Formats: sequence, C-alpha cells, structure tokens
Amino acid sequence: MLAVPEHRGRISPVFDTCRTVLIFDASTQADRACLRMCWKNVPCDRRPRELKSLGVGVLICGGISRWMAHQVESQSIDVIPWRSGEILEIVRAYHDGEIMQARFSMPGCSRFRRRLGYGNHLSSYIWSPCGHDDAEEGTS
Repeated sequence: MLAVPEHRGRISPVFDTCRTVLIFDASTQADRACLRMCWKNVPCDRRPRELKSLGVGVLICGGISRWMAHQVESQSIDVIPWRSGEILEIVRAYHDGEIMQARFSMPGCSRFRRRLGYGNHLSSYIWSPCGHDDAEEGTS
C-alpha cells in the first residue's frame, strides 16, 4: 500500500501535521484512493504504527521532520520526502518510476543528497530541503 498525506487535492506540505492521509493500492495504478483517513486527532507518535497496521510500504510526502522520518522507517516503510503536486499525478509518477523528477520536488528543494536505503526500486538519491535536515513547522 502507498500512503500520501493530502490537503485540497495536493500533497500536504508537512507530513507531521497533516490532517488527511490517502491510501492507494501500490500494486495497481489506481485513479482513486482505497481509503481516506482523518488524522486530525491522531497523535504524531501513533502515525507510523497506523500506517504499518494498514499495510503501507511506501510513504510519499512533502516536508517531514527527521524524527518522524526515522519513526516511519522503523516500521519498515520507505519514505519518499520533499515531493509536491496533485495527488493523482504523484501516484501516477510513482507507478511510472518518475517520482524523483524535479517537477515533483517541493519549491525551493533543488539539491540532491545521497542517502542509501530509500527503497530498492528508487534511485538512492533523494531530495533534501535546501540543506536543512528537519522540516519547518507548518499546518495543512
């Protein structure tokens, strides 16, 4: 399963504070989410376990704090951070192997940072937010 935090049809700018998460079947190129979860009242520390309990194997998100990324990865979930765009476009890009293209990068995030272990099917390069390790606080 594939999880994408959503805000008004786009990827939520900060995973840690998102209110809605869409779950897609990662094995098919679905045009609709299998599940829409309201996370308004789900504490930050429970979110990674919630994803794991739903069988999520990949999280595509915008900004994410280093702490949260480690918590999600500790549940054996691959994190593809610093992505931006319309939800269905992002899901299609993931299925087409194009998710790491610059057009899906969050604004201002144009530097590569070498990081191993972010999924076997993806390049070992992920986007880093302008040299910062933690996402700035935000709301979605």
